[in-house]
Amino acid sequence: MMWFLSTLAPLSWLNKMIQFKEKKDKSDKFSSLSLYSYPILMSADIMLYQANLVPVGEDQTQHLELCRDICERFNRLFGQLFPLPENITLSDDDSYRVCKRVMSLQDGRKKMSKSDASRLSCINMIDSPDIIR
Repeated sequence: MMWFLSTLAPLSWLNKMIQFKEKKDKSDKFSSLSLYSYPILMSADIMLYQANLVPVGEDQTQHLELCRDICERFNRLFGQLFPLPENITLSDDDSYRVCKRVMSLQDGRKKMSKSDASRLSCINMIDSPDIIR
């Protein structure tokens, strides 16, 4: 799915990704294709599960916007197959705000990460709903 979606995403969209630019500027020597293509992998995950609400922090908002762009292009070319995902918003005294960051389940001072040493620091697709309670 990631490869297929990569055929729909122009390089100009990926070149605008802020996280890629920042990490590449820090160390161009260690930049890799995976860093560049990660937003498409994230889009594939979201689209395969046909998620319409996605909990992303402010640092991932641009990735979700790219996913929406890819969804729109796919749906325009091949028919309305995927819903356009939206960021989950939280109620706060009748006003709405976007999640700032999705924090680690083990250390609330760090952001959630699949690459953390502890498997319990994030929510995995195969986890029971009880893990977040």
